[in-house]
Amino acid sequence: MAAGAKPGDIDYALLTHLHADHVGWNTDLSEARWNLTFRRARLSGLKIENDYCAALDKGMESGAAAHIDAAFGQATRKRSLGVYDGSVQPNNHVERADIIALDGSEVL
Repeated sequence: MAAGAKPGDIDYALLTHLHADHVGWNTDLSEARWNLTFRRARLSGLKIENDYCAALDKGMESGAAAHIDAAFGQATRKRSLGVYDGSVQPNNHVERADIIALDGSEVL
């Protein structure tokens, strides 16, 4: 925004990871509900990160739902109340959200 862009000008955002300080801008709370900040943007994020944070938000700290790949081991992050529910989940329900499953076959 410091460069002069307005939320309506943004057409793409890549969510590299879902820490509160990186996704808190995805939504804004108005009229007692979470609304998308970048209403016309495509948001892309990693499936493993999405699944992991969704499991943490539900209060799970280990188990298959939180760790798709056993190589990740035990959860190292603590649950951040409301971060996934308020800043990530609303974007997952719109047609402009891309959840990317990295399985090693992608060309980067």
